[in-house]
Amino acid sequence: MGGNGARAAFVANTLEGYTGVRFQEIRQINGVKVITVSNQTNTAIPMEAFTSKMYYIADPRTGKIVHIAFYAKNGDIKHSIDLKFEKDGSLIPFKQTVRKGKIHTEGTHFHKQWPVDANGDKGRSSHDKDNIFPVNRYYKRFVNLAVKYNLEH
Repeated sequence: MGGNGARAAFVANTLEGYTGVRFQEIRQINGVKVITVSNQTNTAIPMEAFTSKMYYIADPRTGKIVHIAFYAKNGDIKHSIDLKFEKDGSLIPFKQTVRKGKIHTEGTHFHKQWPVDANGDKGRSSHDKDNIFPVNRYYKRFVNLAVKYNLEH
């Protein structure tokens, strides 16, 4: 809730509000935007989005897709996929190993949740071992489209 213009102020801090400053659309895949993130921000993935339920996020230096982000109805980030590639462009599959009694993961992986802290800020600990999963069959189709895009561009 809020008065006139309240939503406009909130949107100013979202992906759409920063379009051209922090985020820029470079292409589309089946109607889904492929965006880049400015080198001048610490944000790798937009935390909110109101015009889309999903974005492919490309590295600004290479133009290759490195993340896929999914958003809830209220615009908050819901899930994300981190794509990892070999130098030849092939996808590195998810792999879990145990070394010295600790679980280590590598390769392309899925983050099921983006926690919200007491201040309302969204974020996750980098490679939180309890929030790294293999990409399931439903989301694999988006990964396949990203891989195809990277090979073509």
